[in-house]
Amino acid sequence: MSQVFFGNFNFEYLLAGGNYSSLPASIQRINAELATCWMLVAQEGDYLVLPQTVDEEFWDRMQLAGFPSVNPILLGKSLPSKSLHFTPWGWTKELIQFAEKNRLEFHAPSLEAVQQANSRKFSALLEEEFQVALPEARMVTSFEEFSKAVQQLPAENPRWVVKNEFSNSARERIIGQGTNIIEAEQNWMTKRWKKNSPLFFEPWVNAIEEAGIHFTIPTKEEAEKEIVFDGVTPLLTDASGRYCGSRVVPHNNNAFISTWQTAIEVGFQVATRLQAIGYFGPVGIDAMRFRQLDGSVGLRPLQEINARWTMGRLTLGLRKLLQPEEVASWLHLSSAENLSQQSKWNNVQTIPTSPTHIGNKPVQHQTLLCIAKE
Repeated sequence: MSQVFFGNFNFEYLLAGGNYSSLPASIQRINAELATCWMLVAQEGDYLVLPQTVDEEFWDRMQLAGFPSVNPILLGKSLPSKSLHFTPWGWTKELIQFAEKNRLEFHAPSLEAVQQANSRKFSALLEEEFQVALPEARMVTSFEEFSKAVQQLPAENPRWVVKNEFSNSARERIIGQGTNIIEAEQNWMTKRWKKNSPLFFEPWVNAIEEAGIHFTIPTKEEAEKEIVFDGVTPLLTDASGRYCGSRVVPHNNNAFISTWQTAIEVGFQVATRLQAIGYFGPVGIDAMRFRQLDGSVGLRPLQEINARWTMGRLTLGLRKLLQPEEVASWLHLSSAENLSQQSKWNNVQTIPTSPTHIGNKPVQHQTLLCIAKE
């Protein structure tokens, strides 16, 4: 059965209480510019729901690069009257209503399970239970608790980060050092506490490498099915922790997989707990290896739970394009100007995987597949 892919990349914004009918223009543009990313996992004849028009040249270029022929459908237009399965980025009330309105087949977990599974409070409790939390990490609900947390940081590393309960890709957070904070940071925290939203305090650690650990969880009723480990994708991030892309690693790369074996084992425990609360479907768990103050390497196997699709999971779909002994990275670039640098890369095949224009406007968020011999 063909799939209908819908990229509601504003997923966390809605979980945090945002209004779907009045999305900020910046979020609407992100939804439009990332909508074609489904090409990485789509099959021949699948449908991609697009918020804005995409030039025909893009679809022709992607087919020449080895991607399947798909059916772009502009949001609001009618879907064909045949059996189609619905796959959103993440489940929300609005996406269930969309599926029902268009008579699409779907199997969604309860929205309560989705909310809990993506809550940083839930992941923080699991970190404590599995004894894998950073020593100074904690939930804070007031300035008094925040100040106490800061004061307990080691003098050698006074940097910290405070995150909202629902956030992703370095959004909805502030980074600071020591006890002095500026008014804007204080207002940011106060605004969220007034909404009874807890915040999560963590010491800033120096990342060595990060990875997404991917699973598919069956329903509790599917007792004959096991939780599936789908793979690991190394994450590419900048100095602030913002997502910049993923590396493509063959599924049979045992040496790489062994590096993250402990995180994979913790991931299975997390997936089991998610299944127990009623969540099923895709989940990506972010993990990190970092440099500790004594110089040794630490592991944070449960940095974040994304009970939805992720960019890392999409990256798994690129493995089929690689030849033996090839390696690849899927880069997310902040503007089209960055693509001009590709001509300077020696012995690297580059394939732009995003349109140049969407809705007759230049795309600011470009993606690029880079392939080279190992």
